[in-house]
Amino acid sequence: MFSKAGTYPACGIFSIEHIIFMIICFILVILACVFTRKIKKEQFNKITKIAAIVFTTLEIIKIIFNWYHYGFKSINNYIPLHYCSLFIYSLWMAGFFKGFIKKIGESFLAGGCILAGAFFLISPSSSLTIYPVFHFLSIHSMFYHSVMLYFGLMYFIKGFFDYSIKNYLYYVIYCSIFCIIAFILNLTTDANFMFMDNPWGFDNIPILKFLIDIHKVAPLVYALIIFIVYLLLYLPTYGLQKLIIRGGKKND
Repeated sequence: MFSKAGTYPACGIFSIEHIIFMIICFILVILACVFTRKIKKEQFNKITKIAAIVFTTLEIIKIIFNWYHYGFKSINNYIPLHYCSLFIYSLWMAGFFKGFIKKIGESFLAGGCILAGAFFLISPSSSLTIYPVFHFLSIHSMFYHSVMLYFGLMYFIKGFFDYSIKNYLYYVIYCSIFCIIAFILNLTTDANFMFMDNPWGFDNIPILKFLIDIHKVAPLVYALIIFIVYLLLYLPTYGLQKLIIRGGKKND
């Protein structure tokens, strides 16, 4: 369960094990949403605080695992600075703070978690392509993104967040800060934070393979595209909510 990469064959994407694991995760997310459908915002805030502590603890265990097996070969293994890593920081902001900081955290939970969480469960390129399904990092990544998806769905279903253009600016500010930090660290170290330095693992995702060709020709253009994609992930959820509201008004 805590073995080094290569000790056992990797699970792989769309293998029988992955498909079963993925289906179980989606079912559990749906059940979690059903069981907590009547929850109040104050109660959900308690869940947010618990999740922040749990996933911070798991992230520390993950860092210790990387240090034990791989040493300090790459800074990537020790700083959680990828798009989905922002989920942890968002939990702390939304759960323990108020005002502007809380708004920023909630903007990511509401606007970024649904697509990112669901996409990873379908294509877990950074875990199941390296480790077997029973490995700690495989289980952690699928559980992490399942909860990420759950939070996004709950914010959407319960109306805990106003998907407005004004609140979209909070999301833009939040993502931009981390992207700028990632870009600077990528230039000054051998890191690939936010996957803005190179398309690692994209060859396992057919719809993203074109980015590999762009990176070969124009790395800065590739980084800009990744940055823009992150900023756009809020908009599908925003658009869907507006369509639902508009549809509801027509039925009244």
